[in-house]
Amino acid sequence: MRPILIVDFEATCWGPDTLPPSVPAGRAYASEIIEFGCALMTRPDRVERTWQTHVRPTDNPLLSDFCTELTGIRQDQADAAPYFIDALELFRDEFGIRGGAQPRFASWGNYDRNALLDECAYRNVEYPFRDDNHVNLKAEAVKALGLKRRMGLSRTLEAIGLAFEGRPHAGVDDAWNIGRVVMEMFRRGWKPPVKRPGS
Repeated sequence: MRPILIVDFEATCWGPDTLPPSVPAGRAYASEIIEFGCALMTRPDRVERTWQTHVRPTDNPLLSDFCTELTGIRQDQADAAPYFIDALELFRDEFGIRGGAQPRFASWGNYDRNALLDECAYRNVEYPFRDDNHVNLKAEAVKALGLKRRMGLSRTLEAIGLAFEGRPHAGVDDAWNIGRVVMEMFRRGWKPPVKRPGS
């Protein structure tokens, strides 16, 4: 099978009682990526390995208390992390994402793809994946698992009789748990969709 690279980003965020900062010119979101969480699958019955790196934000470098509580990412971790451009290079090197043959880029919903597109455009760096290379696993799970509607990750795990392992909203733990859902999807006969360039 073609490898599946599950990616879950965590980003700067603010609580419901706090106004987020204005969106910088040239961006779609006020939030900046502060963690790459990844799980690589090279066969349908296991997650081969996980990987993560924190990312140092630049537009709003101070994490909100809400963000730290939600993601578990501390200010000192963010301060010591590579900037996005360097983190993206680490990511590309780790998974061999250099054009040509690529693992499938998969995420729980479309936010992660859109966040990466936004971050790359804003930082003026090349988006690492081909345009046709993304699988929305939240949408695919509805069909593969017979769910009535799209649900969050924890609810989907519950629906298939599994408990969340690790910390919700920690990128690498989210990616690992998405991998567990994908294993069940494969067990029930799911096949990743085939997309054509421009589709």
